[in-house]
Amino acid sequence: MDEILGSHLIYPDFLRKNDFEGFFNARKEALIEAIKKVTDKEVSRKSNDAVDSSEETV
Repeated sequence: MDEILGSHLIYPDFLRKNDFEGFFNARKEALIEAIKKVTDKEVSRKSNDAVDSSEETV
């Protein structure tokens, strides 16, 4: 199971410890690093940089 979770950039130790904040931060960093590696570009770590296309502007 650990191998399967790891292939999705999920670290089981955080799940076992019931540490959501640790899980979230570790996965966020792992995903950012994976994106940087594939795109060869810097990725913003600011969460407010994302645009939610479901929100209507008035």
